[in-house]
Amino acid sequence: MNGSALARARAAAASVPLVRVCKVVGTIVEVEGLSASVGDLCWIEAEARGEGLPAEVVGFRDDRLLLMPYEDLAGVAPSSTVTTRGEGLRVPVESPLLG
Repeated sequence: MNGSALARARAAAASVPLVRVCKVVGTIVEVEGLSASVGDLCWIEAEARGEGLPAEVVGFRDDRLLLMPYEDLAGVAPSSTVTTRGEGLRVPVESPLLG
């Protein structure tokens, strides 16, 4: 993911109410109280990491979202906050790539 996409994700996430991580099992992060759709990009802010962690909504369990992070989960804790962009990751494609 390039720097400008990360900057846009952070800016978009800043306007959404904060919720916290409920549970981490393996590489799946469970979040309660956040409304998003499968494929939406979320942002996990883990203080111990010193930077945010992008993650994608991959499913639901009861009233919780299941997130799959794009990077390792080092530093993610129950105090880590989560926000959503309300949309998935998009990559612009121009005509040379389309063939």
